[in-house]
Amino acid sequence: MILEMTGLSKAYDRGKSPFFAVKDVSLRLDAGDFVCIAGPSGSGKSTLLGMAAGLVSPTQGQVCFQGQDYRCQSDEERSVVRNQGIGYIMQGPSLLPNFTVLQNVLLPYYLLPPLKRSADPPVERASLLLEQVGMLPLASQYPAELSGGELRRAAIARSLLLSPRLVIADEPTGDLDEGNTQEVMQLFSRLAREGAALLVVTHDRAPLRYGKHLYCLKAGVLSAA
Repeated sequence: MILEMTGLSKAYDRGKSPFFAVKDVSLRLDAGDFVCIAGPSGSGKSTLLGMAAGLVSPTQGQVCFQGQDYRCQSDEERSVVRNQGIGYIMQGPSLLPNFTVLQNVLLPYYLLPPLKRSADPPVERASLLLEQVGMLPLASQYPAELSGGELRRAAIARSLLLSPRLVIADEPTGDLDEGNTQEVMQLFSRLAREGAALLVVTHDRAPLRYGKHLYCLKAGVLSAA
């Protein structure tokens, strides 16, 4: 088991009664699973992914990554888990503006503890990932020089640098054209075949055909698609 969410709910105060962004969601991902969750804006998709990555604390329920309950970990411990074991692709811009594309992709390496770093940064792997998402010619560019779709593809490459066991992607193809969407989703499919688990949310129907398990999230409630 790579990720297990059990009875997961997230409520926010709205007036005199709580508003549930996510309500009683249970989901399990094993090695090789490729889960796609569809749902309109405001349905709770980003909140669910935030809890899956340990960024958002649930009101109820628990999340375990590789058997470890997030509730038993400090913020620092969860940060280490995210960097070393989870490739998290957020919906908005996430590249550091003063770093080149290649430097941004290498960032997870530099966040490793010194004893876990190799003698040299994994530039060859970073370059390979950039090539796979069609960004290698722009490796020396800065984020301000890139389009929205290019920023997204660079962020995807960065999320995969340390070969994470779990990839969590929030609308990963939202800024991409049809051709780049296909390339990214085929890359995700290959990662699943190699043993990673993938959890992808989208409001776009095109990426859904790549998932092995399809769900719908509506008003915070998860159901089979």
